This record gives sequence, structure tokens and C-alpha cells, in this order.
Amino acid sequence: MHIHDLEVGIALGAQFLVNSQTDAGNFRYEYDWKARKDSTNDNVVRQAGTLWGLSLAHADAADELLLPAIRKTLHFFKSHTNVLSDGRRLLHYPGQKNDLGAVALITLAHIELLRQPQRLGGPGEIALLESDLDGYLKTILAGERLDGKQAHVFFKSYKEDGTPHGKNSPYYDGESLLALVKAAKYLGRSDLWERIERMAEAGWEINAEPGLKAVKICPKKATKEMKGYYQWSSMSYYELLGHDRQRFGKYAPRLLQYADWMVAKQEHAAAKGNSGYAFEGLIPAYLVSLDQDDKKRSNRLACVLRTAMHKLNGMQVGHPKARSLASQAPQDDERAQGGAQNALDSSALRIDTTQHQVHAILMMKLLMQKKELL
Repeated sequence: MHIHDLEVGIALGAQFLVNSQTDAGNFRYEYDWKARKDSTNDNVVRQAGTLWGLSLAHADAADELLLPAIRKTLHFFKSHTNVLSDGRRLLHYPGQKNDLGAVALITLAHIELLRQPQRLGGPGEIALLESDLDGYLKTILAGERLDGKQAHVFFKSYKEDGTPHGKNSPYYDGESLLALVKAAKYLGRSDLWERIERMAEAGWEINAEPGLKAVKICPKKATKEMKGYYQWSSMSYYELLGHDRQRFGKYAPRLLQYADWMVAKQEHAAAKGNSGYAFEGLIPAYLVSLDQDDKKRSNRLACVLRTAMHKLNGMQVGHPKARSLASQAPQDDERAQGGAQNALDSSALRIDTTQHQVHAILMMKLLMQKKELL
């Protein structure tokens, strides 16, 4: 595995996401390179995740080519956002539910941009991003459940007037936790740590621990909550450990226990599927296993990661290491270039599949360069 192959994959994936952008600023959800046709499907959370993916690629890039596309999407989301009297910013994406996960991912994009303020357009742009970020954080915090069996995880969505409602979603619990952790750690929001501590514990107890106990008895007993919460919680635990190892030390063994399950899942998963999302959690787990001097786990994870990167490259249209169906895509189809297939035998290229793959490859590149993960 060479860093050059990873860099090519990141650049190609970012190119696909930018080429998927509409004139309005959101993204065409899926492109089938065989049919040369865009899908009419849409998903607000995956739209917001694409913005975050571009902000991560921008954070690592040596140029500013991605910033215009990011600004365009920020403007689109802002045009579909209402601000309440208490400062909460409510996204109302056309034709979609008001899902908290989308707000969390938009929040993460703001955080990545504000971590490098020198690359933005000056004090005015910084102030606007900070103001918008504060409003999105207020929306996340207002979504915390305060009683019942799901206390301290999050309502799934909110009504038009901002009233939180719905059962929790393990995906949104993890996305919201990660957004709060990164805001506290990188942007000085120390007022959030007490709430983060109870949210992290509740998320573990509700979304992860029951399933991990069940799979010890029977591997087939894995819960849907485990998969949904996996990479988001793993990234959160990694950040918590990097912030205060003494305070959050219990999350090291938890992260590694969770990784054991995901490694087993990957080893038994269908060989043709794209599981880039899993490596957003397994790469932090590898670093924690090294820190814990857990040689058995680190060796196993290293092997899994090496195999995974080759597989991901193989599913990316236009990559020199593309194989199987992806290698047959026409090189003159600019719309397809850089898109990550959902599987080796599928010509569908989705923005979320590509975004997760780009992030996993970016994390792997930073790992190999011994730099801080994004």
C-alpha cells in the first residue's frame, strides 16, 4: 500500500462529490455509470454527510479548489434553515424529514472549516460560520432526551416549530456525540464536557453494550444499533481519549471490544460489498491498540486495514488500481470519475458511499504520515 494510491483516491473522490453538485448547491444522490443516468432518490443526512466529506478533504488539501463548492452547499443549507428566538438553527430540507443527524453533520463541517480559520475569507466569514455553528449546536443540545430509558441520547428529529420528537437513532446519537466532542475539543467549548460525558455513557449503554453482550453468546445476535453507532462512537471515543485519557480512559477497552466485533463482521462480510464506513472506526481502533501495547489486536487490525485499502481502491471508478466492474467504466464519463461503487459488481455510485470511502482513505493516509486524524 502506497500513500500515492491513497492520495489519488482522495482527490478522485472529492472530484466526484464536486461533480455531483447541482446548481442549487446540494448534490445528485446517485449516478449509474452503465446507464449514464442520475437517480431521483435523495436523503438529507447523506446530503449533509457529503458536505462534511468535502470539508474533510479541504482540511487536508494543499489548495482551495474545494472551498467554492463547500460555500455553495453551506449557502444552500442556510437558505433552507430557520432561526428560532433562542438561537437554534433548524434545517428544513425540501421533501425530507427534519432529522437531527443532518444537523450534526452540518455542524461537523463547520467545525472542520473553523479549525483552519486562516484558510477562510477573513473575519467576516469566520464570524458568520461561528454564529451558524452556535445555532446548530443549540439544536443538537436541545435534542437530548432528559428522562426515560433513553435519557441522554437524542430525539431522532424535530417538528417544524423545533420541538424534538421520535425515538433515538443510533446513527444520529453517534453523529451528534462526535459533533459535540469536536466542538469542545477543537473550538474551546469547554461548557460541553459535562453533557458529553453523560451522552457518551448513555450511548454506550443503549446502542453498543447490549449487542456486544449478545454476540458473545451468539454472533448472529448482533443488533442494528451496533452497526449504526459503530464508526461514530469509535471516532468519538478516540477524540475523548486524546483529550483526557484519565477522565475518559474506560473508552479504550470499549473501543477495542467494539472493533473486535467489526473486524469479525468484515472478515465474514460479502467480499463484493463496500464497507468504507467501517474503517472510519477501525483506523482509530488501530491507533488505540498501539497506544495500549495490544500487539495481538494491532497486528490483526493492521492486516484488515491493508486488505481494505486495496479493496476500496478497486471499487473506485478512475483509480489506477480499479478492478472488476469499476475498471470497465468509460474514462470519458466525467460524471463517474472518482465515484465509489457500492459493490464490485454494481455500477451505482452514491455520494454517501464515496464520502465514507474518501474519509477512510484520508484517515489511512494521515495514519501512515503519523499525523493527527481528521
